[in-house]
Amino acid sequence: MLPKDAKLVKALGTLGAASLVFASHQKPEPAVHFYATDETDIQEEIEVLIRETGFDPLHIGGIDQSIRIEVLETYMNLED
Repeated sequence: MLPKDAKLVKALGTLGAASLVFASHQKPEPAVHFYATDETDIQEEIEVLIRETGFDPLHIGGIDQSIRIEVLETYMNLED
């Protein structure tokens, strides 16, 4: 159970460390990193965090869509 004022976001938790390092800070365009949240008031903060880790953030929808992140990134990350 989450604390009363908690904000729930699914991001940066489906890729292994090696994949995150390999994919981050790509040039000329950063790799996309998906995230899901129902909390529209914190999306900007989440996107700043994802950009700081070297990715281009892409909001895929509410937290009910987070399974799409896990399935897609697991499929794309078979070597981990």
